[in-house]
Amino acid sequence: FILILSGLLFDWVMKITIVEMAKNIGSTGLGESITGAWATLRDIANMGFIFVLLYAAFKAMFDTNFGNFGKTVKDIIIVALLINFSLFFSKVIIDASNIVSVGFYNSISSTATLSNDNTNSETSFKGISAGYMNMLHLQTFYSAKIFDDPVLLGEPSKLFVVTILSSAFMVIAAVILLIVSIMFIARFIILIFLMILSPLALIAYVIPGQKDQYKKWKTALIDQSFFAPLFFALTWVVFQLGNSLIPVLQEAGISPQTSTSMVEVFINPSGTMALLLNYFLIIGFSIAALIFSKQMATKTAGFQAIAGGIGSAAIGGAGWIGRKSVGAILSEKT
Repeated sequence: FILILSGLLFDWVMKITIVEMAKNIGSTGLGESITGAWATLRDIANMGFIFVLLYAAFKAMFDTNFGNFGKTVKDIIIVALLINFSLFFSKVIIDASNIVSVGFYNSISSTATLSNDNTNSETSFKGISAGYMNMLHLQTFYSAKIFDDPVLLGEPSKLFVVTILSSAFMVIAAVILLIVSIMFIARFIILIFLMILSPLALIAYVIPGQKDQYKKWKTALIDQSFFAPLFFALTWVVFQLGNSLIPVLQEAGISPQTSTSMVEVFINPSGTMALLLNYFLIIGFSIAALIFSKQMATKTAGFQAIAGGIGSAAIGGAGWIGRKSVGAILSEKT
């Protein structure tokens, strides 16, 4: 159930914050509120130019180098013009990053089908979580094939192991999807604030001693915008590797009778070794993609506060579950 919710949240967040972000921050709804807030700060920033000019004028009275005053006035005029287009330029950068992200998203978005053995019906859905489902085969832990094996049904301890391991595998995958969802929600929120604050960031460029604030805003905008394409590019690599791992492992002789049902791990371990290796390799690659993309995004202080703490807690929780379940069972066997 946790994995289902994480997958649904993941696909919904990708749709809202990436695929349909241009529409969501357009001229209606949320976009209208963003434009209204930005316009208020733009007017405040335009009024602030009066005080900046007065400061520059008084400074020029006591400055022997009059050329500094000319450079200051030139910067003020340029910034004054750019402020009125700051929201547009911010959206251009965000849209450019999202266009690249959508290209990768469409390449890795897959369709998965769930079968109901009781009603002989099937349910299909599309998204990145469907691609993970097709690669990891976690849904097959609850396949009806488990009732075909008299050993599992006759030994409750083995059935208990199936339950614990399947829960651990699913929680680890759910945590990864949950962390990514939180990171993209944080990105969406921070980008909205960056768009609204763009007039103040630009006027900070000409306010003495405040140029660093403009640099922080610019760095945050670039890092948050291009965090998404980096993540999707790395995820695309994960999918390319994941979809080719089992045939490679099978050719290497690791699993000559590769199964696509996780429950058969406990019925025919040698025949499902490739499936297990596939799971751990895909999860490992996914965590690596998450870490590399997060390193870019967490340069923004707000993002680090929102996603860093929650993500660290979630990763720590998944690690604890893994140690108490999979790790404990493996240590007993060794």
